[in-house]
Amino acid sequence: MESYTMLLKTPEETWQAGQCIGSCLKPGDVLLLKGEMGSGKTTICKSICQTLSVNPDVVISPTYTIVNVYSGRYPVFHVDLYRLSSSPHPQLDDFDREDLIASDGITLVEWPDLLFPFLMDDPVLWLNFSFHGHGRQLTLESSHAGFGEIFQSLRQDTTPSDNGSDEYSGN
Repeated sequence: MESYTMLLKTPEETWQAGQCIGSCLKPGDVLLLKGEMGSGKTTICKSICQTLSVNPDVVISPTYTIVNVYSGRYPVFHVDLYRLSSSPHPQLDDFDREDLIASDGITLVEWPDLLFPFLMDDPVLWLNFSFHGHGRQLTLESSHAGFGEIFQSLRQDTTPSDNGSDEYSGN
């Protein structure tokens, strides 16, 4: 299992991390985003989508629709399972795998715990967000070798904020 942890002091650093991640994604990749509300999940989804030629202004967390599909360089399925708190959840039974997982595109899943058991054979990258002071901590983890480029790129391209601020406000 490879992992990488980074401190994100500003929304701009979260955006930069998303750009770095998005530039390395390939069709079939599944990103599972965990973290409390307001920890940065939707902000990084917007940034990843922009990198994949999706207008970030149309990217909203699909809390009530469960899944939004965006057209870009690849199809992007943005799934949010926040409202589905119990397992098994009857509303999840209404979906086929093809409704939630973009086999020919990228899948971003917020609140993924209910879906993870169905992804055992998929290339999965975990993005775990937590609050850290006034900023956020992001830990990426994967046992799939296909995400090695993301880890390498983040180690090289992501630099700490140079303004010395410990303030962060964002999603």
